Amino acid sequence: MTRLILTLVLPRVVASGVELTVPIDARVLFATLTVSIACGLAAGFIPAWMSANRALSVGLSQAGVRGTLRGRRLRAGFAVVQLALSLALLIGAMLMVTTLRGLRNVDPGFEADGVSVHSIDLASQGYKPARALQYVRDLETGLSSTPALTAVSFSYSYPFASAFLQRVQAPGGGTREPIEVRTNSVSKDYFTVLGISILKGRGFTAEESMALGEASGNAIVIGKSLAKRLSGEADPLGLTVIMPGGRAAPARMLVVGGVAGDVRTDLVSGEPELSLYEPFARTSVFVVRPTVLVKSALTTRAASEAVQAVAARIDPTVPISGNQPLRTRTIDRQLASQRVFAWVLSLLGGLGFVLAAFGLYGLLAQSVTERTREFGIRMAIGATRGQMYGLVLRHAALIAMIGGIAGLGLAMFGSRLIEAQLWGVTARDPFIYATAVFALLAVVFIAAAWPARVATRVEPVEALRIE
Repeated sequence: MTRLILTLVLPRVVASGVELTVPIDARVLFATLTVSIACGLAAGFIPAWMSANRALSVGLSQAGVRGTLRGRRLRAGFAVVQLALSLALLIGAMLMVTTLRGLRNVDPGFEADGVSVHSIDLASQGYKPARALQYVRDLETGLSSTPALTAVSFSYSYPFASAFLQRVQAPGGGTREPIEVRTNSVSKDYFTVLGISILKGRGFTAEESMALGEASGNAIVIGKSLAKRLSGEADPLGLTVIMPGGRAAPARMLVVGGVAGDVRTDLVSGEPELSLYEPFARTSVFVVRPTVLVKSALTTRAASEAVQAVAARIDPTVPISGNQPLRTRTIDRQLASQRVFAWVLSLLGGLGFVLAAFGLYGLLAQSVTERTREFGIRMAIGATRGQMYGLVLRHAALIAMIGGIAGLGLAMFGSRLIEAQLWGVTARDPFIYATAVFALLAVVFIAAAWPARVATRVEPVEALRIE
């Protein structure tokens, strides 16, 4: 089972570029060993206990054909448990798949498709800010002149990635309280590459974004939600924003020059982040470790080769890493846990239904064998083949009803545990529950069809002769 899960699930996670760390947890290991030992003991003890408590005369008279009533009930109980667990797992899988499908359609506020991410480490080669900025300018010129690349931008970070959190306030705006914002240093084409709209004002010019330190001026671009927090209903353009300094840097007075569309980096909550953008080279420490965002119709490998070729002409010693699609580094990475959870639940639910079908088939087949004499007598006194067929189906339906009720209860309880992971669907979605129950009934009918057919072929004379 574990090998099957790893074979089917892990390749999809690895292909998405998501780093998955699964350390060994002592508590989980202990619980697994305990359950394994308990299952092994139960598998050996229960049959032995049943055999020891069966009277010898009963065993001889039945001649290995009919089981005891206690055995029948125990086997039926196992079938009920299988169906209940399978139904609960299937409902959980359907909830997570619906959530995953919905989250993939959420608008994050930027365009991730067709954009690749490349990280450059100039600091490792001894570059100082001024020299690093010249390297960035040369690289921008080279990439912009490459016909296959649509647009290129430089930044310290990008959506979903790590960023600096700063506290800002606007005494002349709607609030005087400091607000924690997510800051990023970006070049002029950052908003174009990511498809982030400038709703008011303007973005950065080439001169602003590539001017080192204070030479870049004091203009900033803020997100729509931050603009509303800082200025209320007033026009945020021209608003003075104070960014408090620390021991290493004094406080800065910034002026809002533009308002950009919101970016949502938490797809589950859907809450937009409070974004503040500064010109790329204003903070010199960011210049030596820039991130390159390239928009093109090329594959990620082809785009990476184009970036590597231009960079090698400038300085072949500078390492360029992290060549991945932006979607992989952002949306897919955040949805990795939901994706793995959905796949594991789907796999377990599907395997559970298959095992439950085989278990129910075996139970009904053995029941038909044990009740051969009963069926023969019934047909001898006038019962039709249709009635025999219905008798077996009613037995299967009773097991399905009990297992279904238990499975629904288990699913309702279990769905509360994953409710925080759900999006766009309630933990008790009636359509999902109804679909899962229909699947359960279909599995039960398929498992019962052949044993029921065997029951209709019982010949009264042969059945009585067996006894």
